[in-house]
Amino acid sequence: MGEVDKKISPYKKGDLFIYILTAAIVLALFLAFVIFPGAKKTDGIIIRKHGKDIVKVLFEKEEFSFLNDGEKFVIAEKSSDGVIIFTVKEDGSHYNVVKVDCINKSAKVTDANCSTSKDCVYSPAVSDGKGAIVCEPHELLIIPITGEYTPIVIG
Repeated sequence: MGEVDKKISPYKKGDLFIYILTAAIVLALFLAFVIFPGAKKTDGIIIRKHGKDIVKVLFEKEEFSFLNDGEKFVIAEKSSDGVIIFTVKEDGSHYNVVKVDCINKSAKVTDANCSTSKDCVYSPAVSDGKGAIVCEPHELLIIPITGEYTPIVIG
């Protein structure tokens, strides 16, 4: 029988370099997209009812405007600390209360009578250009505005 050459390695120096380089690239991409993603700047929020934008809030100016006859559905209460409370009503019985904090650039549904589970109330706040709050029974949607706002026209 022949002698076994102990100097034979399953990896060559070039292979090891490629494996280390690949691992470094994967690590860099993981850090860039998962650990340190660039948060989008949230400029405001849109409250949408029945597929139509009804309120637009701009955080920097701490102001809001009604769109598409939104004043028929919404009662707004503005406080001095940058918080605006919107009560979105329909038919006198269905309602959602939306708290918009212009200082912290976030929006959250704080109360609703949509269902027993009230998923919209327990949804995380819309902030940093992330997330959306949906109240399916009342057909309400709250989305962030990042960059220039272009209304969506359906139909």
